[in-house]
Amino acid sequence: MSEGNKEDFYRSILAELKLSDTWSTCEVYLQLISDKNDLAEILAYVQANPSAIEEYAARLSGVYQTEVEQIYSQYIYETAAAGAIFQ
Repeated sequence: MSEGNKEDFYRSILAELKLSDTWSTCEVYLQLISDKNDLAEILAYVQANPSAIEEYAARLSGVYQTEVEQIYSQYIYETAAAGAIFQ
């Protein structure tokens, strides 16, 4: 399989995994993008799931420093606001 075919296969697997909404497929998706160190895909996941920033910030910050700071800021603000609601 050529590199182009491998990348196409990888992208098609990601697309299939994203369509499913079970926790097990989410775990497979996260493992796959983590193993491949697909920073763009990890960033997209963290943008959609800001609480994941704590796990992926160190890996992303070298390439996506501004985005990591924005997501952390948003996450902290939302966490603080949620905490204020429950007091």
